[in-house]
Amino acid sequence: MKWLVPKSLAGQMVALLMLALVAGHVAAIAIFADERREAVRQATRDQVVSRTAAVVKTLAATPAPLRPIIARSLSSDILTVTLHEADPGLPEPASRHERRLAARLADPLAVDDADIRIAFRDPWRPFWRRGPWQERRGGHRHDRWFDDDDDDDDYKGGDVDRYPSLYRSLGLRIAVKIPETPWIETVPGVAFPRPPWAAQSLIAVALTAVAIVIAVIFIVRRVTRPLGELAHAADSVGRGETVDDVAEAGPRDVRDTIRAFNLMRARQQRFIEDRTNLLAAVSHDLRTPITALRIRAEFIEDEELRGKVLEMLDEMQTITEATLLFAREEAQKEENRPTDVAALIESLAGDFEDMGRDVSLTTPDRLVLDCRPIALKRALRNLMENAVNYGERARIEMTVTEDGVSITIDDDGPGIPEDQLERIFEPFVRIETSRSRETGGIGMGLAITRSIVHGHGGDIEAVNRDGGGLRVTVTLPIAGSA
Repeated sequence: MKWLVPKSLAGQMVALLMLALVAGHVAAIAIFADERREAVRQATRDQVVSRTAAVVKTLAATPAPLRPIIARSLSSDILTVTLHEADPGLPEPASRHERRLAARLADPLAVDDADIRIAFRDPWRPFWRRGPWQERRGGHRHDRWFDDDDDDDDYKGGDVDRYPSLYRSLGLRIAVKIPETPWIETVPGVAFPRPPWAAQSLIAVALTAVAIVIAVIFIVRRVTRPLGELAHAADSVGRGETVDDVAEAGPRDVRDTIRAFNLMRARQQRFIEDRTNLLAAVSHDLRTPITALRIRAEFIEDEELRGKVLEMLDEMQTITEATLLFAREEAQKEENRPTDVAALIESLAGDFEDMGRDVSLTTPDRLVLDCRPIALKRALRNLMENAVNYGERARIEMTVTEDGVSITIDDDGPGIPEDQLERIFEPFVRIETSRSRETGGIGMGLAITRSIVHGHGGDIEAVNRDGGGLRVTVTLPIAGSA
């Protein structure tokens, strides 16, 4: 069911508000319908009491032989009138509601010795009308005449079958005995309507839902638009691109977040520039003393000592030049542009094949990414050179994953000790067991490669293969691909 849940902030807010709106309206309509039903039932009971009083008065003034005929004439679908010579067995008013009905009935009768019996039952009550506060009499509900476990069968069989809708509609039966008249029983026949789901209520719910959706869309767009720009800027910074400050817009919390991001980006940029400039300045300034030392070394008479000094100066010169190159790579502002990375790797592999190196390649026909092609080409060339120089051959494979692009370069070399796999990407680090100094280089190639990969928002990892050799995996984010 996860596919039913909206993924965006706007969709989730609209869905939650709509659920809350529907639930709230359903509860409100149910409560209002119950209140309306209860009001109608109360008004109908009052009418039944008034009509019963009129019936009793009429039958009391009617001669005894005519009373059954008049009773049948007074009966209708609204009120059924029945005469009983014996006590019908209804209980005396016990609950407050029953006593109130009896008082209303006794007042218009104006008979002191009138015997009034009332059986009242609420056939359905919602949960907010239930509880231990329900009135009981003698350990049993006062509506026991309607309970299935009642031992009194006088009104369980025939009368329930006789008046099923009457008992379950209003839940009221009245029996009155005044002097010189039989028991007069009345049963209302007003069927209470079901809770109304009026068209007006549905229209109100629909209009409210539309108004809320419009308001939520406006508010969410006001929040998500600057957040979207912030996310795009953060993604660009993560890929090493130069971006301008994000415009501060939206609510205060969003503006504060954007302002903090702009300050962080500016501080990070200044830190990188200061570090790069310092590194470049130090490396540049070392050239002069190295040159001076080289001139003075030429005047050393001891040839063996002069050779060792010049060799050390050459190494210092190489380190200085490599450091300057690394600083230039860090400071270089190459712009990102759509590039067919598959074609770029194919051209590199073709160059190595032209030099007689063993290179195999597996790539898609076309894969365009937004990247800095010159820097990326240099990073991949460094990895391929290491594979063919130290591992005899390079097997390159590029695949597209859910998160981006994966480029693996395998060789058949001796591999690298496990505790040194992470250190090979640090500047000036060389693993002597697998990288001899005579082969050239001072350990800056992989450091520059990792810097370039990280500048594209990617990652690089080296592991030893089970069958021997080293595997270097470069992952690049596919975001921003053309």
